[in-house]
Amino acid sequence: MKFRKTIQYTKQKHILINAIYTLVLFLFSNTVSLAINISEIAHIKKDLIKVTVAISSEGNHILIGNQEQTTITYASGSGEILWEYELPLGIEMESGAISKDGELIVVGGQGGIGGMQDTFIFLFSKNGDLLWKKNANGEIPVGITDNGDRIFAADYNKTLKCYDKKGELLWSKKKSTGDGLIWDISISKYSDLLLLQYNYGLMFCDKNGKELKHISLSPQWAPFSAYINFSGSKFSLLYTNKTNSKKYLEVYAINSSNYKFSSLFKKEIMNYGEVTMDEFDNIYLSIREDMNYLYDINGNLIHKWSIGGYDIDASKNGQTIVVGGLEGCFIYEVTDLCNITDSDGDGVIDQWDKCPETPINSYVNKIGCSATNNSAISGRILIKGNPLIQGTATLIQSGELFQKSPLDKKGCFNFNKVVEDKSINIMIRKPIDQD
Repeated sequence: MKFRKTIQYTKQKHILINAIYTLVLFLFSNTVSLAINISEIAHIKKDLIKVTVAISSEGNHILIGNQEQTTITYASGSGEILWEYELPLGIEMESGAISKDGELIVVGGQGGIGGMQDTFIFLFSKNGDLLWKKNANGEIPVGITDNGDRIFAADYNKTLKCYDKKGELLWSKKKSTGDGLIWDISISKYSDLLLLQYNYGLMFCDKNGKELKHISLSPQWAPFSAYINFSGSKFSLLYTNKTNSKKYLEVYAINSSNYKFSSLFKKEIMNYGEVTMDEFDNIYLSIREDMNYLYDINGNLIHKWSIGGYDIDASKNGQTIVVGGLEGCFIYEVTDLCNITDSDGDGVIDQWDKCPETPINSYVNKIGCSATNNSAISGRILIKGNPLIQGTATLIQSGELFQKSPLDKKGCFNFNKVVEDKSINIMIRKPIDQD
């Protein structure tokens, strides 16, 4: 799995990372600390009702709503209640989302008093001020881009609308299919993709509303939760197979050139639930009347814990998880606990190693198999769980400067040509003022 993975190597184990300033010096060993523990750090109690939750990508802010009450709650990542707001006219929160750093909060709600049914889209500031609200039509799924520049909402007319943060309508486009209503909107954080979930289908759009791919799943499948990953390269789907009434989790890779999909793995699940992913493509499930589950992208079960609920969300680094259940909102912290081994000592842990008996002193690629030609090295640098995005990686072989690679927005570096008969050192430099 890739939980808070500090360095991923695509060559053999004789690699030394010389970390400058506050970076830790990592020396290769035959064990890599990757297994985890998930522990409850806060419980925000609500009545015995369906609780809807959302978390900011950094994990510092949490939105809590009740599908049978009109109060929404905004809390810190540790569970401290920051403010509460009573939605007007008997409106109940049906969906919600938070922008980066918790600056903007969008809520889709429906309800009413005196037999009148009303639906609205609300946008709140970080301090709980209502910035604007819009009338809508139907049970409203909403979403917001990570930087907060676009707010999306869909209605019972199968119309997808896009607003800016001032509430100005940027565009409105009909997304009619024969697959029923739009029930959910998932937004890729690092790409231009939206994933719309219908009663019996899926649609991929860009952030200007252009349809890229429509998939009808009727009559065999009925999806009930879908989530597109941070890079827009994969998505997770929960669905019922109508032919046998069983429910499944299935995770797919997306071919960006033609939007065809290939299944990565499939698991049967016990009941309805919700799914989300972190930036390392770990998959989180909350299954009603069952448990919460965490899988890696290969379908390996990493952890299961506590009683499942009606909703789940996770921070981008996977260190904070929030679950909405019948007794309120539960906040969990993920910590490393034990070790995963590298049995053949080639620098690729067993979970990623496709060639588990590599000969000693041989060069290997990123899946642990022998590499005979000049190879490549890539890696990722994290500080306190966050990617180092300002810095440079330098490859030094036999005391000579060979290549430099700037760190990208995920903290990754890459060297394409490595001389295999020379010693390897990688030096990471970062600005002094970065934590």
